[in-house]
Amino acid sequence: MAKKKSKRHMDQYQLPPHVEEARRAVARVAAWKPRPPLPQLRVILVGFGLFLLCVGMALAFLLPSQSLVQDLRSRGVSAAATVVGVDSQPKYVKVRLVSSPKAGTEVELWDYGGMLPETQTGASMIVTYDPEDPSRILAQS
Repeated sequence: MAKKKSKRHMDQYQLPPHVEEARRAVARVAAWKPRPPLPQLRVILVGFGLFLLCVGMALAFLLPSQSLVQDLRSRGVSAAATVVGVDSQPKYVKVRLVSSPKAGTEVELWDYGGMLPETQTGASMIVTYDPEDPSRILAQS
């Protein structure tokens, strides 16, 4: 007699739960990428030191001009001045005070934010200066 074939339907077969959990675990491990190694302490300290250096340089350039402007706004004296000398770039502008108690004093204008007024020799302008220290002077316009 011939053996009967059992009719199992393979499409209805389900894997046991522990096999499915193992597949998910393998997929998670395969998708996981290791993190890069952390930088050494000296690299972090050097980066922090450079940051502090940059902040210090920015403050060194910003604070003197801001304090000059605030001082001149609070106690400055306005006066007329004549331009005595100008550089071609202009890297400096030298003026002589005309209408003030310090008349005849020649000083170089301070630049505010790296900007000096565009002018030529012999031109007149209104400046604000510190009466206690006439070398601290800014153009008004």
